[in-house]
Amino acid sequence: MLEIDTLETNAGLIMEQCAQYDKEKSITKVEHITNAVFYCIKVVVDDKVLYAVKKSDLDWKTKKRINVSSVVFENYRLDIDNKDRFTIHNTIDFYVFGDKTFVRSKGNFESIMQYKGTYIRCFEDLKKNPDFCSIFSDMKALDDYIGDNKIQLRRISSIVDKGHYNNPSFMDNLRALHKKYKLKGLSL
Repeated sequence: MLEIDTLETNAGLIMEQCAQYDKEKSITKVEHITNAVFYCIKVVVDDKVLYAVKKSDLDWKTKKRINVSSVVFENYRLDIDNKDRFTIHNTIDFYVFGDKTFVRSKGNFESIMQYKGTYIRCFEDLKKNPDFCSIFSDMKALDDYIGDNKIQLRRISSIVDKGHYNNPSFMDNLRALHKKYKLKGLSL
């Protein structure tokens, strides 16, 4: 499970909305929750609060609900059940507990929290770092390779965290391996 500082995410917006419970804003019609992107379960024990967030399934979408009917098996036969139903899973995509966010599903977390934007900013900051830029003869090739691919952007974030580009012996070993295996692409 991935652990992130809550301040690095938009989780504060979810916590703020959950804290501002207003009976007048309670769900009174199915339209209030149809097409919801995610749902949040707030658990309070004493003065501690845990938020569990899950991306909603297709049965929360209007289009999906129009194209299907629910059926129940009862008394040895199938009957159409037109009651509004929503699926709530036994798994959670991420948890927010105080200043820590624990991510179980990276893809759903990034989708809900729009976390990709944070990775993009991280990459932009890294490209302004002279120690990092000095490694490459052509930053355009790196830009083209990474683009807006979330997997590559996530890797960039890991590069920043580890900071190996600041370690001369690591970079010397990397250059030696690059030369030994005659790797193509970026010249180091």
